[in-house]
Amino acid sequence: MKILYTWIGDRELLEAGKKYPDFMPFAIKHIENYGPWQNNLMEVPNGDVRRAIDKYTPDKIIVLDDYPDRESLEQNKHFREEYQKTFAIYQVDIQIEPVVLPDKDDYEKLYLKMKEILEKTSQSNKEVELYFLLESGTYAMTLCWLLIGTALHGKASHFLRNNQQGELTEFKIPLELSFDFIQNQDNYIKRISEDFNGLIGNSESINKAIKDAMRAAPHDVTVLLVGETGTGKEKFAEAIKNASLRKDKPYEVINCAAIPANLLEDTLFGHIKGAFTGAVSDEPGILDKVN
Repeated sequence: MKILYTWIGDRELLEAGKKYPDFMPFAIKHIENYGPWQNNLMEVPNGDVRRAIDKYTPDKIIVLDDYPDRESLEQNKHFREEYQKTFAIYQVDIQIEPVVLPDKDDYEKLYLKMKEILEKTSQSNKEVELYFLLESGTYAMTLCWLLIGTALHGKASHFLRNNQQGELTEFKIPLELSFDFIQNQDNYIKRISEDFNGLIGNSESINKAIKDAMRAAPHDVTVLLVGETGTGKEKFAEAIKNASLRKDKPYEVINCAAIPANLLEDTLFGHIKGAFTGAVSDEPGILDKVN
């Protein structure tokens, strides 16, 4: 059994609207919900999903349709029903999976939700062939398709549009993905989440701060935490450190406000012998000791 997975895309919606004029108002309204309407979109060739149907004859198509909140998802039920009707002439099972995604670039939530949908829709098929369209969605969505398709189903095929006419060709992954890394992706994401469980708060600003910190944690970058006294900067620093690749390295908390201004530079960076009167030997700073 062949199953094709894709995020819903503007090209596909407009192509459906051209063939089925009654659907065009639904398509335009849906696109406008995510940004300003662009008239040049009307010039696009056939949608990728319909090209894939003609070329690869899948038995089933899973279309993921994202919404910023639960309310907009419920309101667009009629849209999904009308969109599904545009595939009536094809001998293929079309299934639309609505997904609530406040942030389309949240890798953790994307990965887990896409993995959940994949397992739910393909688990009962032992001899399943998986196809992933990479054209629609954010870069994060595309990367998650690559990780999921490679990790869970090593024989999955990924497809891209290779020219202005919209021809689809298989995308051969041009790098050797570490199987060990992908295999442990679930545990990695779970560990990252657990490291941030100690941060308490449920406001929009605290959730954004936690999300930004989680994004920064796995990378070798400098993180500047700012905020008033008592806002949890030290807790954030600990969570980032524990979730990072340096979790087993030395870690030291410095209260810079308690250090006299004329000694702060020397405390942090140290000095060499003879740098100033009384500097009788090299003295490393705190940053040297924890590096």
